[in-house]
Amino acid sequence: MIKRDFETGGFPINRRAPILCLTGDGNIFIVYNRFDLRVALNRGPIVKMLGIWPGKYNTDCYVLKTEAYMKVPFPPADYADIDSAEEVVVFYDKDEKFVRLWYRDSAAVVTESRSLDLLDYIKVAGIKHRVTYESE
Repeated sequence: MIKRDFETGGFPINRRAPILCLTGDGNIFIVYNRFDLRVALNRGPIVKMLGIWPGKYNTDCYVLKTEAYMKVPFPPADYADIDSAEEVVVFYDKDEKFVRLWYRDSAAVVTESRSLDLLDYIKVAGIKHRVTYESE
């Protein structure tokens, strides 16, 4: 993680590294994924955003640039929890055509999708994933 990530919208938002959004009227919203961030941004102006980065020994808090996070991609609503996925696998056929993808969360719940929008999201958002080719 480099400082530029905090300024350009690259801070990873998930259950392990949430963001605190502070509004002008004193409300605090805790967001655990980019979809929840979109909901918080639509509620009203966010004055300050703080990213929580858990460490092995110390937990740090970073000030994030709100303007940059208004431009980040958001996942489709049905797959809002993909940011916290423990494992993401993308399947292609032998002709390198997208077939499906699935992801597993920390509770071992597997979600499968054939959504091209979700595939685009994980690529643009930089979500770590594994690629597998199916023979048939």
